[in-house]
Amino acid sequence: MILYGICTMMSSMMNLTQTSYIRTHKQSIVNVGELIKEIVDFRNEYADIYVDVIGKMEEFQESVVDNAL
Repeated sequence: MILYGICTMMSSMMNLTQTSYIRTHKQSIVNVGELIKEIVDFRNEYADIYVDVIGKMEEFQESVVDNAL
């Protein structure tokens, strides 16, 4: 899976101590005041990959709507 490869690469680039995933299929909104700590400003630090992830999220959302009809 493309996102798994991206996440594996990003984990090493960000010096994460545990495996990390980008989840586009389970979205939630979190107020910035509720965050305990920021690992990285993904949107600004890795803009190209961020845009790719957003595109995959859009594809998933469209498939959810299409399958619901």
